[in-house]
Amino acid sequence: MTGTAASHGFAASGWDEEKLVAECLAGNDLAWSAFLQRYQNLIYSIAIRFGLSKDDAGDVFQQVCLQVLNALPELREPKTLTAWIITIASRATARHARRDYGLRELSDDDLEGGYSGADSSPHAVLRDIQQEQVLRRSILELSPRCRELIDMLFYTEPASTYDEVAARLGLPRGSVGFTRTSCLKRLRGLLEERHFS
Repeated sequence: MTGTAASHGFAASGWDEEKLVAECLAGNDLAWSAFLQRYQNLIYSIAIRFGLSKDDAGDVFQQVCLQVLNALPELREPKTLTAWIITIASRATARHARRDYGLRELSDDDLEGGYSGADSSPHAVLRDIQQEQVLRRSILELSPRCRELIDMLFYTEPASTYDEVAARLGLPRGSVGFTRTSCLKRLRGLLEERHFS
């Protein structure tokens, strides 16, 4: 990919839902790539959280992408894109689980209604997944340094030490704590803008 194409791809990853949908409908390949990058973890996580194997989650992912691509012109409100994808992925997961695992198919009430059961209920799981998606999108909007720092401190097992972070990011050991605080403050601001709870 050329530098220009790469920069367009990076810009596309930051588009809001309305811009992303419009560009996908216009046949923009970079927009579709940005769509896949943004939502692949969300779609996979729905299937995995409902107990499907990685192979079956891959099948669900392909089904959902084809369905979204075909049905995208019917999406009336682009701002509901994430919720719409969650519903499509949940139904595709439920169909797959029912067929291959003998599980009860989720009803529309389970997926869309005000389900108030235990934390393991389908509605609660979907709410958690949607919150995870908000967190992932917010982290992607941070600077590359902040993204890598957060990954090393919070998403790596075991968590990286400050010495390891300093060496990787080219920071003085004493400034890692300040940088961490600054990055988390920026992330907190993005999450508050999105009413993350």
